[in-house]
Amino acid sequence: MNKAQHILRSLTTNKLLLVTLLICGPFFQAKVYAQNQLPQFEATDLNGEGRLIPDDFFGRKILLGFAFSNQVQDALQTWIEPIYYEMIDSTSLGSMVYDTEVLLVICFNKANVNFKKKVESELKENVFEECFPNVVLTDSDGARIAELLGVKDIRVPHLFAIDPSGKISYHTSGKYSEGKFDKLSSFLEYE
Repeated sequence: MNKAQHILRSLTTNKLLLVTLLICGPFFQAKVYAQNQLPQFEATDLNGEGRLIPDDFFGRKILLGFAFSNQVQDALQTWIEPIYYEMIDSTSLGSMVYDTEVLLVICFNKANVNFKKKVESELKENVFEECFPNVVLTDSDGARIAELLGVKDIRVPHLFAIDPSGKISYHTSGKYSEGKFDKLSSFLEYE
């Protein structure tokens, strides 16, 4: 057994450490926020309703998709249809399987916070009105949120399954794949 296999084998015996590694990336360079706790931040949905995340959803599972830059658009598009039909659309069979709040968080950094009004306007033109509560924009520093979550590549979307206590259960990133969706959704089903 080579050294890498030995390390991987020893890590799989500690589930918490494995979850931490999934969040922080392979080099463990970023700090893990409060024992895998989602950092608290304020956001406003497309209806203008303020949200305090994760506090406003305490006791509920949450699927959070983060867009930290405008470069995520193509990869993010691949997630929209499966998430909508499985978790948001109340007429689908998925609505009977999943017990989760779904939010897409659009983050801004200090350099592009003035761009927020334009983005908000474009979203209101292109998002179904029934999904306005599911799309939130935050003035909180997106770069800081990414750092606290251990996100290295802000050019791709990041999706987090959050348990009812606000802890991160699972993290994936990049384009949609059935395998990623199955793993992510397994943390969000009714128990």
